[in-house]
Formats: sequence, C-alpha cells, structure tokens
Amino acid sequence: MVEIQFEEPPAVPGAVRRPRGEHAEIAAELRKAPGQWALVGLQPTAKSAGSVSYAIRTAKLLAYDPPGSFEAVARTVDGEHRLYVRFMGDAR
Repeated sequence: MVEIQFEEPPAVPGAVRRPRGEHAEIAAELRKAPGQWALVGLQPTAKSAGSVSYAIRTAKLLAYDPPGSFEAVARTVDGEHRLYVRFMGDAR
C-alpha cells in the first residue's frame, strides 16, 4: 500500500507592494545609515524584484534620486524574492 501524508502546502511568499510615499520613508531611513544594506521588501517574482531594484538604482522611483545614490539588488532566498537596498551617498 502507498503511504501519503495529507497536509496544506506552505504559503507562497506574497508581495509587499509599497505606495510611493513609503519609498520616501525608506529612502530617508537608509540615508541615516550610509553603506548599510537593508531588506526593504518582498516581491511576488524574481523578475519583479529585479525591476524594482533597477528602478531604485536608476532613480526611476524619485525617492532614490539622484541616480547612483542607492545600490539595490534582488535575491531569491528560500523561495522569497527579496529586495536589498543601501544608500551610498549623493552621486551629484
């Protein structure tokens, strides 16, 4: 006889979508700790995490202006698509 175990599947990591106003708050906090990486959110896919990372690095999200002031990377860890950001100093 085949043995099976009935159980609910683990939750899929959900997106933490941030209103644009929250990005301003995040950028302000990161500016207080230059050079320190921070986990700032989760995205539903690796592609979306990469897109947000690009938008931060290039200051397409204006809270991270000027371009080059922030570094951002997307990493998938244990199935979560994480977004890490750090302030590097104003690139002006």
